[in-house]
Amino acid sequence: MWLLRLALFIFIVIDCGQVRALDYEVIDAVSGDGAPLTIGKIKILSVHRLFTTSINGQDMVELSGLAWSEDDNILYALSDHGALFHFRPLFDDKGLSDIKLLNAYPLKDASGKSPGYPWGDSEGLYLRNGSNGKPGDDELLISFELKPRLQWHQPDGRFIRKEGLPDWMEDRSSYHRRHKALESVAIHPEYGVITTPEYPMAGADWALLTLYRANGDEMVAPRDTTEDMAVCAIEVMPDGGLLVLERRHRLLAPTWTAVLAKLSPEQGDHFRREEIARMQIGGKMPVDNYEGLTRHVDNRYFMISDNNEHFTQRTLLVYFELLP
Repeated sequence: MWLLRLALFIFIVIDCGQVRALDYEVIDAVSGDGAPLTIGKIKILSVHRLFTTSINGQDMVELSGLAWSEDDNILYALSDHGALFHFRPLFDDKGLSDIKLLNAYPLKDASGKSPGYPWGDSEGLYLRNGSNGKPGDDELLISFELKPRLQWHQPDGRFIRKEGLPDWMEDRSSYHRRHKALESVAIHPEYGVITTPEYPMAGADWALLTLYRANGDEMVAPRDTTEDMAVCAIEVMPDGGLLVLERRHRLLAPTWTAVLAKLSPEQGDHFRREEIARMQIGGKMPVDNYEGLTRHVDNRYFMISDNNEHFTQRTLLVYFELLP
């Protein structure tokens, strides 16, 4: 049985001059002997359910992207509504002990205005300069779905520039469906900017998971077709592999499946796929619409779920360790 503990933290947000509360619930994910729960090749260190709040006029809902800044000690979270949230995680010898909400900022376009729907449908998030030893120079790369494109933003939401993509990658008709465009993005030390849609492009081979470089070049891996998984996030691993987060929602059940898989470079632009963990509703691990993923330190990662602003779903922040 999950042991639920409720913690309420109230703090002053200097930028807004207002008091805000971050209300969360700690969900125990342990094995039968009380040890941290292990699923496949991951060990669950903590699960926090974050309750909806608002700060600086931004509702903390539909969080679908994560990025960790080591230099600034900030966990960035991206909302589908075009807002960046700043969290401060705190740690003890067991893992994540507390988390505070610092502020939130709406994304701005080149004219300094909030883009609004559908231009503001932000999904994927990745950070540059987060661990270069220079606090204050973070730049965030964001992928957008309804109007497919990649853009660079400051942590306070200000627009920096667009990332150049081929015209066909910014054409919605290239994608499987209207809401299935550029879901995730990453920056690899060898391959550069990488992005991918939720599902294969229109007319593409559904047996392949295809990653696209910013110039349109393809890199492929075997795709999990057993449950028609959608790609939701990509993270670069210390050894140069890619940790991919996939999920499937069965509407008729209803239930969620979340899969973590490692893609390792093989020959040329081909990757081999290794399933790391498969999580489904019904086990000791709470499962929801997991869409965001980022590496913290060493082999430890954060993962977050998008609550879709639906009363049956939750915003779950998971802290886990990837096992050898």
